[in-house]
Amino acid sequence: MGSSRTEIFEDIQNFEWDKGNLTKNWVRHNVRYSECEEVFFNEPYIAEEDAVHSVKEKRFYIKQRSSNNDWSMIICYSCINSSCSIFSIFHNVDINGLVYTIKKM
Repeated sequence: MGSSRTEIFEDIQNFEWDKGNLTKNWVRHNVRYSECEEVFFNEPYIAEEDAVHSVKEKRFYIKQRSSNNDWSMIICYSCINSSCSIFSIFHNVDINGLVYTIKKM
């Protein structure tokens, strides 16, 4: 079940990007880091814990479709205090199929 932004993201003050992730998402997916950040502030979306990959820290993923359903994005991330780190993105994907894959990994 999804949660509203007010429950999960109200404390986010900034996003931390390492140099590799800034360029990786553009090269692999043609997605700018600012587009990834926007997903957290545009509803509707679904945010859930990624229990399988939450070994060293709690990780989550957020799923969102565009308003006209012509693309979808899943972002894997963690938040510590008011800072959020994005690890991976999946752009233009079958949201239901990818979530199943993430949960099985």
